[in-house]
Amino acid sequence: MKIFIILFLLLLITPFTLQEIFAQYYYDEINHRVTQNPIVCTLEFSDSNLPQANQILVNKAKMAVKDWEKKLTDYTGNPQNWAFGFRAISIEDQQTALFDIDCDITIRFEREPPTVDKFEYAGYTDLYPYGISDITIFYLELVYVYEEKIIDGQLWKIPVPSYYVNSIDPYAVETLRHEIGHSLGLAHVPLDSEMSGWDYDSEGIPVGKSIMIEDVAEFPPEGYFEIRPYDVQAVIQWYGDDGFSDINRFLLESLAKLLAFGVIAALVVYVTRKRKNKI
Repeated sequence: MKIFIILFLLLLITPFTLQEIFAQYYYDEINHRVTQNPIVCTLEFSDSNLPQANQILVNKAKMAVKDWEKKLTDYTGNPQNWAFGFRAISIEDQQTALFDIDCDITIRFEREPPTVDKFEYAGYTDLYPYGISDITIFYLELVYVYEEKIIDGQLWKIPVPSYYVNSIDPYAVETLRHEIGHSLGLAHVPLDSEMSGWDYDSEGIPVGKSIMIEDVAEFPPEGYFEIRPYDVQAVIQWYGDDGFSDINRFLLESLAKLLAFGVIAALVVYVTRKRKNKI
């Protein structure tokens, strides 16, 4: 009976074990990948308090998409396999549902979170099957106040989200890069990871080691975040060298999991029959 239980548990954990083998040293959203060169759509909007917000934020979204495309292309030297599509969908098209392009990643903008307890979020991403995702960006600038706290005997100034002002978040591009990373399948880099730290640029300004640092959108630093080599390598590791539509990579992982299931299932059947024969 014990060996049966062990084999059954092994059957359950095998897919997750294989996932860790393929994603070693990187953090990914389990089983989420775009299945083709992604088309990113931004939904245009109107803000009477900030009339220029729509054009500014659509441009920032396009900039964030191009940043990902350029970093992946420069690293691999293969522009075709890492190309993104981009489209801004007008308010009229949204109302009449005359979409003639399927969007893999959809970006919508809202002034601020609906509840006060969500102040710390500058945006979030919803992931759906077949690599589809929706990104929501809260675009008003959030003002932080600093509270002094003693931690491990040291005095720290902790930024606490306080209120919004009627201007565009200066970290909007960084938030967009971060959320697009989620849409491509990357998870947060945990705060206790060595990749959650900081490097310094040529002028001595701190720059995050990864755009996927967990608090990139929560606590604006005295520095900045951009897509780093670690993030690019994570995407390439997740999809394979042949880009977003690398069907061979998907096939390899699927076959490996199927083989593991088959082997363990056969062992379970074999052990069960041996036990029955003894009885």
